[in-house]
This record gives sequence, structure tokens and C-alpha cells, in this order.
Amino acid sequence: MIKILIKVLSSNLVVLAMKLISGFVFPALMTTQSYADYQTFSLYLSYITILHLGFPTGMFVNYGGQPYDSLEKSRYKSEVAVLVGILCFFTVLFAGAWLFIRNEMLLYITLCIIPYCVVSAYQSLYQAWGEFGRFTRTHIFTAAVPLLGSTVLYFIFRRLEAAYYIYLFIGIHVLYTVAILLDACKRTRGVKSAPVFDEKNMQTLKLGFSICIGNYINVLFHSVGKQFVKSLFDTETFAVFSFGLSLQTLMTVFITSVAQPMYNFLASGKVKEEQHGLFKQGLLLFGACSGLAFHACRFVVAWLVPKYNASMEVTAIYFMAFPAMAVINCMYINLYKLTRQSKAYVRRLVTVLLLSVALNAVGVVLHKHMISVTVATVAVYYIWLFMDAKRFPSLKIGLRDGVFLIAYFGAYLLSMQIGNAILAALAYLVMLALMGWLIYRDTVKAAGATVLKKLRK
Repeated sequence: MIKILIKVLSSNLVVLAMKLISGFVFPALMTTQSYADYQTFSLYLSYITILHLGFPTGMFVNYGGQPYDSLEKSRYKSEVAVLVGILCFFTVLFAGAWLFIRNEMLLYITLCIIPYCVVSAYQSLYQAWGEFGRFTRTHIFTAAVPLLGSTVLYFIFRRLEAAYYIYLFIGIHVLYTVAILLDACKRTRGVKSAPVFDEKNMQTLKLGFSICIGNYINVLFHSVGKQFVKSLFDTETFAVFSFGLSLQTLMTVFITSVAQPMYNFLASGKVKEEQHGLFKQGLLLFGACSGLAFHACRFVVAWLVPKYNASMEVTAIYFMAFPAMAVINCMYINLYKLTRQSKAYVRRLVTVLLLSVALNAVGVVLHKHMISVTVATVAVYYIWLFMDAKRFPSLKIGLRDGVFLIAYFGAYLLSMQIGNAILAALAYLVMLALMGWLIYRDTVKAAGATVLKKLRK
């Protein structure tokens, strides 16, 4: 588990570094309008993730822990056919819509449906199959090419347009999709495909769709605030808000690095139910480290892109959600999948989405400012944290957890009062270390002992 986490985390760190660069460089080099277009593309791109209808999600659940070389080739061949067929169907629908609307952004999204969904599906499947080398290469190159290519084009044309990034993004995903499908054809050459619409594939689709609906509602939940700001505020406010939110999104890479391998780890049975509490405490501590990241972002923004200093208000509040987000993404969602409680998961996410919309609407009505949207989103995360603690008794939020969260909020807010970002980060680090040792001493000792044991091997 530790080795897998290190491998996944290292690739995500590389991607994070590139996203950090683009996160600071793009706003500095793009006009406000172009940066808003770039963020609009990112927002709409997140909406098409449901178009595979969850079929690769069902494959992920079925294949969890199974080596790629041991796949039943006839079954795998039919699964690839189902996935590509579904995506082709929606591509034709979107293309038809574009012929009537002639909207440039809709055209970009239409061109992304097959390549983006195929690459995203295989990034998850590579992890399910234990193909972490392939995951790492795909993850890094699909992130690097649009960034590096856009930078080259900037030096050639002396300007950076959102379209440059979008064309390169589509191009690299098309190339990887071709490579993925060619590999699938090579592995299944000469093998008769299992029936495409047989009961097994329909079960996979049904299982994956129920989880996918939940995941998609989760995507909508994360997009509510951004959509509110895009719909109700001007372009400049949307750009500022999106920049602040993008810094928070970058930090979710760390949580994703833990959440995806965590599913395999929990599914293996190596973690006993009574150990869930230790993982929860470790994740709360892990999420609290985001305070250090905020001060780092604060320093870099003031140095590189001071025109977006106003976005630090958004980032500061959003970063407060990370302890709750770490437990939700790494434990709650994985346990819903592991215990096959897909209907309960969907119901929970519908509740969370409706609550988010309601709180965002109330916040905007009471105080029409992007900060109201931010506060509403963070509040929903903590409501979710406490709601699902009742569903999973092994993850009950106890007195120590409550004390830690209160201490975390206090330390984080106190550190923000320090004008110098470097001094603020150091002060917060000291307070976080004290909180961890005084409140979660057993967890800290257990984590330290595990790391030392692995290092000695």
C-alpha cells in the first residue's frame, strides 16, 4: 500500500507541479476574457464525465485488484466495444446539437467526448489492474503536453489564448485514445468477443451507472458555486473566483492520490473495521496540512499574479474544507462502493447537492458576493462529514475529532492574521504539530512506526 501510494502520489505531484505552473502562469499571460474562456471550458468539460454512463466505473469495481494480464480477453473485448459505442452515440448527439447552435465551446466539448472519457476511464482502470506505470505515464503526459505546448505557442505568437490550450488538450487525448484502443485490439486479436449486450455487461453497466450517477452529482456539487458565479456575476468576478477555486482544485490532487489506492486497500481486507477510526484521524490531520499550502499559494500569488490577490479570500475559505473533504473522499465514498450501497450513496449526494444549491442561493440573496458562495460550499462539506459519520459507526466523529477541528479552525484563522506568508506558514506548522501530538498522539505514533518499518525494508 505504501509503495503504491508513493508511486501514485509521485505522478500526481508531477501533475500538480505542472498545474501549479499553469495555475499561476495562465492568469498572468492571458487576458481576463481568455482566462474566463479557459475556465469555462474546464467547467463544461467536467459535465461530460457522465456520458460513458458509468460502464468503466462498473469495470473498475469488477476488476479491482485483478492483474491486467489475467483478464478474460473475450469479455474485455466486448467491454471495449460497449464503452466506445456509448461514447460514439453521445458524440453524434452533441454534433447534431452543434449544427443547430453553432457554439464554439459546444464544438470543443463535442470533440472531447470520446478521447477525454476514454483516457479518464483507463486512468482509473490502470489503477484497478495495478498498472501504475501506465497510469503515471498517461497522467503526466496528458497534463504536460497542453501546458508545455501552450507555453511554446506563447513565445511564438507573444500572446496566450484559451484556444491554444484547448486544441492541444484535445490533440493529446486523441493520440492517447488511439494508443489505448490499439493496445486493446492487439491484446484481443483473434479472440471471439463475448456478446456485447449480454447479461454480464448489462450488470456491469447497471452497477457502474448507479455509482456514476453518484459521482456525477458529486461533480455537480463541486460545480455549483462556480456555476452560480458564472451565471450571476460579471466576467472579471468569474475569472477571479475561478482562479481562487483552481488553487483549491489543485490541492484535491493529494486527496485523490490517497482515495483511489485506498479502495483497493480496503477491498483487500487488510484493514479491520476497528482501524477505520485511525484512518479517519490520519485523514483529518492530512487535510489540515492544507493550511500550509494556502500560505504558499498566498506568497506565490502576491509575487507572480498580484492582479488576482482578491481571489485569496476565496482560496482561504475553500481550504478550510480539506479535513472534511479528505475523510469524505477517502473513506465515505470508498465504503459506499465497497459495501455496494450505491442507492444510499446517490441519495446522500442528492441531499448534499440540494443543500448546496439552497445555501448558495440564500447566501447570494443575503449578500451578493462571491464569498457567500464559498462559505456555503465549505459549510456543506462539514454537514456531510457529520451526516455520514452516523451511517458508518466505525467513523464516528468523537470528542477528540471535534476538539481537533475547533483547534484547526482557530489555528488556521490565527495564522491568516500574520501579514508575512512565510512567517504565517511557520507559525501554522508549529500549531499543527502541537495539535497533532496533543490530540492524535496514538495516530501519529502508529503512522510514524509504519513509515519507519517500510523504510527499514
